[in-house]
Amino acid sequence: MSQGIITFAFGGQRKYLDLAKNLAKTLKKTNPSIKRCLITDSEDEELNSLFDDIVDYRKDYGNSVEQKIFIDKYSPYKKTLFIDSDSLVVEDIEYMFNEFDSFNYPFVAVGDTYLKRGDCHPLFNVDHLINNLNLDALPCFNGGVYYFDKEKKPNDFFEFSRELLKRDDLFPDKFRGEGIADEAIYSAALGAFNYPLIDFKNKGMYTTINMVGKPLIKNKTLSFYKRNFITGENNLKSPSIIHFPGNQTETFLYYKMLINITGEEIKIPRYTCFKNENTMMSKIFRKLLKLRFLK
Repeated sequence: MSQGIITFAFGGQRKYLDLAKNLAKTLKKTNPSIKRCLITDSEDEELNSLFDDIVDYRKDYGNSVEQKIFIDKYSPYKKTLFIDSDSLVVEDIEYMFNEFDSFNYPFVAVGDTYLKRGDCHPLFNVDHLINNLNLDALPCFNGGVYYFDKEKKPNDFFEFSRELLKRDDLFPDKFRGEGIADEAIYSAALGAFNYPLIDFKNKGMYTTINMVGKPLIKNKTLSFYKRNFITGENNLKSPSIIHFPGNQTETFLYYKMLINITGEEIKIPRYTCFKNENTMMSKIFRKLLKLRFLK
């Protein structure tokens, strides 16, 4: 197969399966011609109507975040865009595939920031990695999306990344106690291979973390100011892929965007209930949804 999008949902928790379904619904609406693949251990029959390909999850590949270091093993496509399941796609992203394809590297992360000695990162020790791997800098990015092209032979890059998983001396801190963060591994590997980040400016993918001020929702699009935690600058973003990490999927904003994109009546899971929001809009939304839409 030529190109496609892959994501994960495993471990038996309904939340992650629901998120993967929501991602697929937005992709089906905005990018119907792009193949969708789910890596899972679920036997939910609804998945067959949302995904073109289902690949069995392999527990032997490691803990939750470490699974992302094996995406080349999982993907049935030659050109693959990995998207975290806690994301929504708001528009046609064919332009991203075109940009990735013209970028002369087998593996690509999205971003515009590079860390130097003396900089800090919440997931790894910048100076320690730069000194021990003899690097000039470390790419800084969010792991909500990754792109790789098997025709450009990314094998060496992925094998090097998997070797880094064994290096507890380089990565003593574990992400949520579940393993080495994929951003830490891929940042070190990108630095070692001297692969640059691709910058989609205000488009591409951005997370809702460090969002500044009130977001602007216009039909299916979302615009917001985002603070760069390295430079401290606030820049306006209108991403094609919105990543809602952590409990960001339990917000009014996530479900408002999901409804706007799909145009469907969405049933809000009872485990959500926008528990981390105290805005008046969220309180009203909870009351409106309580009887009819909660499941």
